[in-house]
Amino acid sequence: MKRMQILVLVAAMAYPTINFAASSVDPGQLGRMRGILSACSSVNPREASKYLLEIKTLIGDATKETVDQVARAEEYKQAYHDVTEELGSMSRDEMARACTNYLATTN
Repeated sequence: MKRMQILVLVAAMAYPTINFAASSVDPGQLGRMRGILSACSSVNPREASKYLLEIKTLIGDATKETVDQVARAEEYKQAYHDVTEELGSMSRDEMARACTNYLATTN
């Protein structure tokens, strides 16, 4: 079960980068990725700046107003809640390994 959670985490994080500067912003995808990257920052604080950079990359050139509007969407909130709840069932060590593996794939 835990290995499956780790695989799901890594797969979700490896999902192709989304360009939110485009006209269509996916609130669910942004919520999932922000949830994952925020959790990674908390379990691996020395790498927090790298996760923050990933979030900035996801958002791209979208305005703060656009991102704020998307973050208020119910789909965003539900996706963020769902992923953080799922990640909460993983041990801190498992999550740290998965997050470290994610960073290794982005270089």
